[in-house]
Amino acid sequence: MSRPQSTVLDELLVLQSQGGDAEAWATLVGRWHGRLLARALRLLGNPHDATDATQDAWASIARALHRLDDPALFGPWAYRILTRRCADLVRRSRRQPRSVSAPEATAQGAREHEPDEIASLRASLDRLPPEQRLLLAMHYADGLELRVIAEILRVPVGTVKSRLHHAREALRALLPESAQPKE
Repeated sequence: MSRPQSTVLDELLVLQSQGGDAEAWATLVGRWHGRLLARALRLLGNPHDATDATQDAWASIARALHRLDDPALFGPWAYRILTRRCADLVRRSRRQPRSVSAPEATAQGAREHEPDEIASLRASLDRLPPEQRLLLAMHYADGLELRVIAEILRVPVGTVKSRLHHAREALRALLPESAQPKE
């Protein structure tokens, strides 16, 4: 079974970065930063927090890269670190209320012009616990397979299936009647 060239390139960049090659590290960061930032934005919902979580994740990745034994697992490993940073940020924000930043206010203003169905879905998703929101985003927004999600979260595939089922049920319970999926 052949692997995509991009995967092989990432593995090579990881190996070179582990050997201290700063140019390879910069290339690896350049290839993955957008993906990690997009994931953080989906999970956290605002650019400021997403940027903070992504920067924290890159710091952790840089410190621990030498411990990554299988360069082929860089993607799931990086996503797992980012997911933890996002969860940490959510936990901290529960303890410390903060004001709405200008980019967040702009995003909230743009949301006011969404169709009702999308606004209902977004509002319902925002009311889910962060762990369920994360799982739904990984599966539906990122299109990750259950086995990949299991690797990222370090849980069995059956656990992912069960958690995904509960997240869908929780979302369904939060959706208004008019936005319920037709069976």
